[in-house]
Amino acid sequence: MDNLKAMAVRFIISFALFLVSLSVWAKPAKLSQTSEISLLTCSPGDELYSVFGHSALRVFDPEQGIDSVYNYGTFDFETEGFYLKFAQGKLDYMLSRQSFPFFQYTYLLENRSISEAKLLLNWQQKQQLYEFLEENNKVENRFYRYDFFYDNCSTRIRDVLAQVFGDELIYHCKENYGIRFRDQVEKYTKRLDWSLFGISLALGKPYDKTIENEEIMFLPDELEHSFVEATLNGNPLVSTPVEILNREELTQADGLLSPWNLGIAFLFLIAIIVVLEIVRRKRLVWPRRIIMIVIGVVGLLVLLLWIATDHQATKPNFDVIWLMPLNLIFFIGVKKSLSKSFQIYILSCALGCLLAFVLSMTAVFPGYYWSYELALLLFYLSMLIPRKSKIASQI
Repeated sequence: MDNLKAMAVRFIISFALFLVSLSVWAKPAKLSQTSEISLLTCSPGDELYSVFGHSALRVFDPEQGIDSVYNYGTFDFETEGFYLKFAQGKLDYMLSRQSFPFFQYTYLLENRSISEAKLLLNWQQKQQLYEFLEENNKVENRFYRYDFFYDNCSTRIRDVLAQVFGDELIYHCKENYGIRFRDQVEKYTKRLDWSLFGISLALGKPYDKTIENEEIMFLPDELEHSFVEATLNGNPLVSTPVEILNREELTQADGLLSPWNLGIAFLFLIAIIVVLEIVRRKRLVWPRRIIMIVIGVVGLLVLLLWIATDHQATKPNFDVIWLMPLNLIFFIGVKKSLSKSFQIYILSCALGCLLAFVLSMTAVFPGYYWSYELALLLFYLSMLIPRKSKIASQI
């Protein structure tokens, strides 16, 4: 009996020591006095996913053998239903930790520059931030629901420092004087015509919200600028950024098939259809049906991004006033002779296009929409002209 008790006591003590050893092992290392933590800012790339740049934090401590990058802009391609979740806005992004040499090599391959701004922290502040990052990197803590404007790789870093240092940290953000999220996005995507056009169609009312103070840090470049202006306990937060990887500048020729050019071509196409109908005194049924179907598909995608996803930036989206999803139902009404109900629907479409055209002219909608809106306005109004109109009889 005594032997059993002794064995039990030894087991309990051994198990307790094991748990203690685990907890000690799980704690982050103590950084040395020579350690450094810095903000990495990566230049925009040539693809849509990289066109806004990237931000990450680097922890460098050669004495401890640490050179790690904490990256809030990663996701798991192995996630079940990855593409569906991405489209629905239900995909979780995560913090990942990777070696700096690997991180740097990735951007070297993509021909993107990296600048580094060292955080001017004392040892205790460095350790505090490092422990927070290590805790945040645990499986149960690393995932978050991504939001392009309010919760991304840049805003996470902004908020991490605010959470770690509290009121000691002050971001001296300048007034943005009416700058909208749309204005900032267009500045970065003007090289990618079709990407900008798609983004403008997909994003809704939040896209035109005026940026307020610290919200400007949703962009990596603006995060770096804000860090340069920020203070911690009244002292500068970071040193002057230094470029540690240079980008080779490439020239990019303008594409012939741009949204602007396509819009003008679409306007000419509608004008040709209208003229042919007047000359022939006959409605071109199938060309008009096909155009209505195409517009209806685009409008349906815009509507689904609004009502069927968790993306906050896509709702509400008033582009549906001229990209009519109901065209997918009403296209069948295009006949030689139009019913009264169909004419009422077409008139409502024309009014929607007219309103959108006016809004485009007043800069509420993007200016490059006007050719499409004007083309569709002509498309709908011309459908209301009787097949044997006075104009047709004169010709």
